[in-house]
Amino acid sequence: MGSMKTNFMSVFLVMPIIFCLLLTACDSGDTSLLGDDSKQITNVGSDLSGDSDSVDAGDGTYDYSYNDSILIPSTVDNETINIAANIFIPVEKKDGEIFPVIIFINSWALEEHEYIMQAKKFAKKGYVVLSYSCRGWGVSGGKIQMGGDIDWMDFSTIVDWLGENAPIDEQNIGVCGSSLGGGGSLQAIAHDERIKTAAATSPYIDQFKSMYSQETPRLVWASLLIFSGALMGRISPWMLDLYEYTLTGTNIDTVYELTWDQGPINYIDEVNKRNCPVYVSSNMGDYVFFSNFAVEYFNNLSVDHKFLDLNQGTHVSAEMGGILGYKNYVFDNIHLWFDHFLKGEDTGITGTDRTATITMEVKLTNERIVYEKESLKHVDGDAVTYQWPPKNERKKVFYCAPGEEENRGVLSMEKNTEEQISSIISFFLTGTTTGIPIVSPILEENGTPFTVPLWSMIPAKSMVYLTEELESPLYMRGVPSVNLRMALSGKRGQVVLYLFDVDENNNATFITHTFKTWWNAVEGEIMDVPLDFVFNAYDFEAGHRLALAIDTSDTEYGVPTIYQYKVSFVHDDVDQMELSIPVE
Repeated sequence: MGSMKTNFMSVFLVMPIIFCLLLTACDSGDTSLLGDDSKQITNVGSDLSGDSDSVDAGDGTYDYSYNDSILIPSTVDNETINIAANIFIPVEKKDGEIFPVIIFINSWALEEHEYIMQAKKFAKKGYVVLSYSCRGWGVSGGKIQMGGDIDWMDFSTIVDWLGENAPIDEQNIGVCGSSLGGGGSLQAIAHDERIKTAAATSPYIDQFKSMYSQETPRLVWASLLIFSGALMGRISPWMLDLYEYTLTGTNIDTVYELTWDQGPINYIDEVNKRNCPVYVSSNMGDYVFFSNFAVEYFNNLSVDHKFLDLNQGTHVSAEMGGILGYKNYVFDNIHLWFDHFLKGEDTGITGTDRTATITMEVKLTNERIVYEKESLKHVDGDAVTYQWPPKNERKKVFYCAPGEEENRGVLSMEKNTEEQISSIISFFLTGTTTGIPIVSPILEENGTPFTVPLWSMIPAKSMVYLTEELESPLYMRGVPSVNLRMALSGKRGQVVLYLFDVDENNNATFITHTFKTWWNAVEGEIMDVPLDFVFNAYDFEAGHRLALAIDTSDTEYGVPTIYQYKVSFVHDDVDQMELSIPVE
C-alpha cells in the first residue's frame, strides 16, 4: 500500500505543474495551444473579433457600465455568505429599455473574472451580463459544493438579485459556463423556471460516472481537481473522502449517494417538461467529463431545440480561446445561440421548426461533420426521437483470433475457429497508452498525433490484434464496442483497451480507448466483458491496419493493486471475442 500511495502522490504533484505550464502558455498569447479555428469547417459561424473598449453607440452596439464590487448575500440552512460577482449593464438608448441576460458561472479553480472578455462582447450587443464565483471560489464565502443543491440555491438568489438591481428582460435569461460552470448551467435550467436557455461547455453530466465509471478511478484528473481545489479555493472535507474512496475502491455506495444530485442527467425530465433549448459543447479527448456522457444527455433531451458540438481536445481546451477573447468556434456558436433564443434574431444556428443537431470534428483532419434532424430521427411506432447514432449508421465487425506470434492476434471479418488462451502479465509501462495526460489531446486537437512504434507494445505485457491492410478507407464515427472473454488470476485487476491506426512503417497512432477495473473478481473465472470505447471520429487510410491493443494500466487511471497478476484471453469457436466499429 505504501508503494501505491507513492505512485498516486507523484502524479498528484506533477499534474498541477503541467496544468500551470499550459495556463502560462495560454496567458502569453500563444494561440497554438488553443485550437486553430481557421481549420474548422461548419455550417454556422460569426466573426466576433476586433473587440475594444471604444464604442460608437450609433453603429448598433451599446456602451456599458461595469461594476466589479458586487457581493450578493445568500442564506442556506441559516448561514449567510456573500457570493462575489461582477456585472456589465448596457447604457439605455431609450427610456425604460430592458435587456436580455446572460449569467456566467465560473469553472473549477477559476473565479468570476474568467469570462470577462466574452462578457464585454455580449454587453456591447445589448446584454446584461453577470458573472459570479460559486461558493468556495475567489472571494465568495463558504466551501466548494461541486454543483449540489446549495449551489442551486445560490444561483436562484443571484437571479433574484438581478431582478431587483438591473434593467433585465425577465423572459429572456440565459446561463453559460465551462467545466463546473457548464454542469452548473445544465443544473440551472433544471431547477430555476426563470431560465430560458443554457449553453454549457465541457460540462459534467453524471458526477458518479465521471469519477468511477467501469469501477475505474480517475487518477490524473481527480488528483488535479483536488489539488487545484485546495490551492485555489476552499474545498469541502467530504471531497477528500470521495477522492480516497474512488482511488481505493471503497465506500462506493457513499460516493454514489454524495454525487447523485450533482448530475444534470438525473434532472433532465425537468428540462424536457419546460422545453428549454440546450446547447452543449464537449471535447472527445476529455477523460473526466467524457463525450459519451454528453451524447447520453443529448439523446435524453426531448426539447424542441438541442445542439451538440463534439470537438477534439481535452477538458476546456476547445473553448479556451474564446474564454481568452480570441475568435473561437465554440463561442461563435454560443453567440449565435443566445442571439437567437434571447434576442429573437435569425442567426442560422437553428430554425423555427424543431431542430436537433450534432457536429463532430474528425480527429487529425480539417473536417467537421454535421448531422441534422432527419439523420438523427428514429421512429418507434408513434414515438419519434432525435438521437445518436444516426439512422444510417453501419457496424463493421472484426473477430479476435490468436496469431502465430506470442500475444499477436488477428482481427478478421471471419469468425474465429481456433481454441487458444493467450495471457499477459500486469505491468506499468508499455507502448500501449493514451499518451501524455492532458498534453496529448491538446496536441491532437492541433493536428499532432500521439504515435508509438508497434514494437513498444511488449508481447508479454500487451495483447495486440491486427487487421490485414485495409482495402479501402474506414470512416469511424461514434462509439466502437468490444466483447472480451477473459479471466483474472487474482481478485483485483484492470484492462485498458486501445484502438490504433498502424501505418506501413508499423507506427501506431492512438485513436481512442476504454477500460475496466475489478476489485473483487472470482479468480480464474471466465468473464464476458462488453465495453464501449470513448466517443471519437477518425478516418483510417487504405493500406493501413487497425489494431486493438490490451494492457493492464494507463497513466490516466488509478490501479486496483500494485501486485502482479495475469490476464488471460479465451479464444474458441463458440463464444467469440469481437470488435465493432461504427462507420458511415
